[in-house]
Amino acid sequence: MTDRKSLFLEHTSAKGLAAVASLMAVGLVGCGDDALPGTGGNSNCSADINASVSALTGSTDALVAAAGELKAEIGTACAQIVTDLGGTPPEIGDSPSDENVTMACDMATAAINASIEADGAVTIAIEGGSCEVAVDAQFSCEAECSVMGECDPGSVEVRCDPGELSVTCEGECMAGATCQGTAEVAAMCQGSCGGTCNGTCDGTCSAEGANGMCEGTCEGTCTGTCTGDCVLEANASVMCGAEARCKGGCDGTVSAPRCEGEVMPPSCDIEADCQAGCDAQASAMATCTPPMVTVSADGNADLVATLEANFPAVLNVGTRARLIADATGEVVTSFGTVTADIASAGVACGAAISASFAASAEAAGSAVGSVSVSASASVSVSGSAMGSTN
Repeated sequence: MTDRKSLFLEHTSAKGLAAVASLMAVGLVGCGDDALPGTGGNSNCSADINASVSALTGSTDALVAAAGELKAEIGTACAQIVTDLGGTPPEIGDSPSDENVTMACDMATAAINASIEADGAVTIAIEGGSCEVAVDAQFSCEAECSVMGECDPGSVEVRCDPGELSVTCEGECMAGATCQGTAEVAAMCQGSCGGTCNGTCDGTCSAEGANGMCEGTCEGTCTGTCTGDCVLEANASVMCGAEARCKGGCDGTVSAPRCEGEVMPPSCDIEADCQAGCDAQASAMATCTPPMVTVSADGNADLVATLEANFPAVLNVGTRARLIADATGEVVTSFGTVTADIASAGVACGAAISASFAASAEAAGSAVGSVSVSASASVSVSGSAMGSTN
């Protein structure tokens, strides 16, 4: 369950950004911020410095916003679990502190453990859930990075890993791909169904007939009161159905493309530090759909109800944190590189932007630290619930 790199458990990124801010404060004392790039740039700094500073400060804004959203989401979920199981959590509100989020989720973990110890293990089925990176924000940012001329950002279809590209497919979803069904849109299925199977289940089904969770091969549709993916067999292809989505390869006309993983760099040559800032913005601004969670247990109605209501948010925080983590390591490096570039560019450039850039690095470090708190809380609660299932 625990991925140390993705979930920031060592707080490396936050420490790195704090160090960058400290170096700037020491090395460029007395600098002002009268012309911050992003509002036209500064004539005393080169175009690539201006563009990189703008992209990285933009990534800070996105990280700060994401950190606040994640803390509120995980804090509220943990507090509600505590309340539902008979405890009194700390105040969360719209802008909870790191300390209160940690306390609420520690209490939630303890309450889940106590409930399971008293009443027995639970069974949890997790279905669906996905994230779409903010490609429009990334492409717009990259356009500002192209300081030597215009850069065609390309399309989502070209720049997304084919296995992470989800589309509405007027044709066949190819072998090895996934038909993505939801409660609202049924997906045709000839393979393993991650949701409710309506049809024939070649294996063990959790309900009478095949209208339920199918541990085996589903021949029919994935739909019901849950979200699920139907993974096609190795040599199978299938029409997913009208409006259902296909992820991983469509043999036909595609529309409404979205990328559920990292967007690859454009073919043109963009300065690496500016690119890192754009990648981080896209990841921090990602839109995620929480999974559906179904819980069953004998004699544990309160735990079942609170996990079904609140565990999707816990899992969603972990998913978003992984996306942010993948981009943040490069941002830390880029803040350091651009700091050195500003210092090398001379006093005039440093005097214009260094203090604001140092403040941006410090804010980013604080945001990453808060995301780490939320991600660690997600791991703790998830491990308690999932580690006790049968």
